[in-house]
Amino acid sequence: MQIEECVNLLLTVGALKRLPRTGWRLAGIENCESVADHSFRVAIVALLLGDLVPGVNRERLLRMALVHELPESLITDLPWSSVNHLGKEAKQQAERSAFRALATAGTPADDWRALWEEFEAGHTAEARLARAADRLELLLQAYEYERTGYRDLDSFWRLGDRDHQGFEVVGRLFEELAHRRSALGQ
Repeated sequence: MQIEECVNLLLTVGALKRLPRTGWRLAGIENCESVADHSFRVAIVALLLGDLVPGVNRERLLRMALVHELPESLITDLPWSSVNHLGKEAKQQAERSAFRALATAGTPADDWRALWEEFEAGHTAEARLARAADRLELLLQAYEYERTGYRDLDSFWRLGDRDHQGFEVVGRLFEELAHRRSALGQ
């Protein structure tokens, strides 16, 4: 392991702490969460789901949850409106390229890219749970913003609530959030 390259990698991904989630900014939320804020709670949600769903490889699940946003340290956070115009394939190609740039000699970022590929493909239970954690975090954040007075966040709820990834507990968590949202009058 090359320590200098590892420090460079850590400094690069540190950009996620300063990178606001663009979708929230476009929705008019000026002081919104950063990509790092989002990633932290995705990891906590994944940790919880790993404890609630028997038979999954919790370490793999957690690793996927932690690395899924790393490419954004180089390509920024693209909102769904941009992805819809550019195409999902273009976004994925840019993220693959970002992982190649992160995977300098002497760092584990190439292994992390394989986890990201698994996350994107969504074929394993761990990938589906990590994706569910990502969506649940989105809805948790939408609920928190609505609870503090922000409105017109329906598009986030439609985006986040479309797939429970085949896990009953995920569906139940989505339902509980929707129930709490309706109690807010949304």
